Amino acid sequence: MKNPIILISLCFLLMSCASEKKIKNRDLMKIDSSLDRTFSNKDFTKQNKTLTSLFEMNRLTDKEINLSFDKEGDLKISYKDALGGDRFRCFNGKFKRNFFEVYLEKKRIPFPPIYWITQVNRLRISLDKENNLIIDSYFNHSGMILMMAAGSSNKEQFIFKPIIK
Repeated sequence: MKNPIILISLCFLLMSCASEKKIKNRDLMKIDSSLDRTFSNKDFTKQNKTLTSLFEMNRLTDKEINLSFDKEGDLKISYKDALGGDRFRCFNGKFKRNFFEVYLEKKRIPFPPIYWITQVNRLRISLDKENNLIIDSYFNHSGMILMMAAGSSNKEQFIFKPIIK
């Protein structure tokens, strides 16, 4: 090879990272507003992640979390507080194909080519055939000023087991 620098540069340009998706979209069941189930708060594949931390409710240590939908179609997460009282939080979202989509953060400021900011934190909630709760988390915080850009993004999938009472 006469010019290895071109070959090495081409390899770096064509390289990319990809996240692994354990459960494909075609294997998901349709989620609807009749959902009213209790799930384990801990993800059984990654023991350090909890359902409440995905919804930015970090201080909660409850082992069981109930998910349901209210009359307006908002996702309602019910849990016990430190004193044993019943509490809940609601999240506005939309039903799409086989999932319910919630944006915890969605901010885009485009002014190309001078300035560009993207801040997105999205959760897609669905069920698999074994009635496990599947949450696809997408996170993107990136920006650009003139031709300088920086940021990070991540896609992960979390699986929570149902609790049968």
